[in-house]
Amino acid sequence: VHGGDVIAVHLSFLLGRFPYAFNKCGWILVWGGSFSIWSVLHFLLKIGTDDSTACTEYPLNECPIYTLFDWHYPYRTGLIVCALAVVAPALFGGLYT
Repeated sequence: VHGGDVIAVHLSFLLGRFPYAFNKCGWILVWGGSFSIWSVLHFLLKIGTDDSTACTEYPLNECPIYTLFDWHYPYRTGLIVCALAVVAPALFGGLYT
């Protein structure tokens, strides 16, 4: 669901004439970092998801927010978080300036 939105927003950003400076990418890092911390807390506190979410691998209180952020596999998820929350904002910021 969110993949199409992300592509559309990035195309609009890269092709549009929005004023942007590389030093503003820090706000994206703050947002990505805060979501990463929330996803870890979500896992550690066993908040889980509601029963409308199709999660068959774990009990409902252990279901990840998104399957991509499954902290039952910390090494893989840590690499994904690092790539999305740290590397990607700097890359997009560097491409745009």
